[in-house]
Amino acid sequence: MMSSRVYYFAGSSTWERVYTTGDCHPPRSRYVSRMCTIITPEQLFNQHLVTVLFSETTATAIKENLITEDQMTAYDPQLMLAIPRLSILRGLLQDNGGILDLSQDVSRIPEYFRPHVPVLLDVKKLLEELSKSNLRTLKVCLASSIDPSDDSDPSVLHCLYLTISGIADQMISNHAKDLRQMLQSTFKMNQPQVITSPELISSSSKRDDLGITSMDCIEPSSSSRAGDQCSDTEPRIRSQLREDAPPWVPDCEVSRCTLCNDNFTLIKRKHHCRYCGKIFCYNCTSNSGILPFTKSAVRMCDVCYEYYTTITQQENSSRPS
Repeated sequence: MMSSRVYYFAGSSTWERVYTTGDCHPPRSRYVSRMCTIITPEQLFNQHLVTVLFSETTATAIKENLITEDQMTAYDPQLMLAIPRLSILRGLLQDNGGILDLSQDVSRIPEYFRPHVPVLLDVKKLLEELSKSNLRTLKVCLASSIDPSDDSDPSVLHCLYLTISGIADQMISNHAKDLRQMLQSTFKMNQPQVITSPELISSSSKRDDLGITSMDCIEPSSSSRAGDQCSDTEPRIRSQLREDAPPWVPDCEVSRCTLCNDNFTLIKRKHHCRYCGKIFCYNCTSNSGILPFTKSAVRMCDVCYEYYTTITQQENSSRPS
């Protein structure tokens, strides 16, 4: 007698009920693919290739003043559109052998670009006929999302701008997760050098201009409060470090870094300072130290870290040798 078995597979939003009879089992690949996303070695390799293209494009764009280091530091959302668009342009302009070498077999082109090969062939032909000035104009427009319809030779530039932007935007929509990971890696690889902690501490004059010399971290655009805080700097420096962990500010209440006032995005994440409990970006919480209520080094914002090092140095110097 044939027995009936029931298997459940995890779908994207619901559970799919699959009936089998006898000793028949569901294919393992189907089961695993329903449980999690399977990435083949070829897909992973293609992600690396596209990430390299994104990173090279970003570095070149910074040199050509198409994008700025400030945009990279602030994780400007505009770059999430600009980098894929400029990367397509760079890939088509490269010599043979690149990942967008359209003379090779279509199967060797990454899946992100594969559906657009016929259109990319037409775009490449138009790019070969562009003058250097028009090519520069096209790059500027792709980087800033400005339609070049008012510039010289508007019909060609307008067509190229819309086509390249459309392909890049469709890539972002169809492969959102992969593009987000590749862009995140691109941002990390192209970040300008961050000032080290000793230099940060020694630059007291810059901090005085910003009104950030007290232990408590100021709220964005609160210069009046900063002035009040500066007046009680000395008493705070002579005080002890707090012994209990502070309450954390809820993530939902903050949309900007408490120190640099930059907007948080999908890539520019929120980080809590373990000393004051407020929320900052990564660059403003790059320091760490062991606090009285922690057993290991924990993340601290720049202001609390400066206060922490000052107190620690005073306590060490006051101890008898």
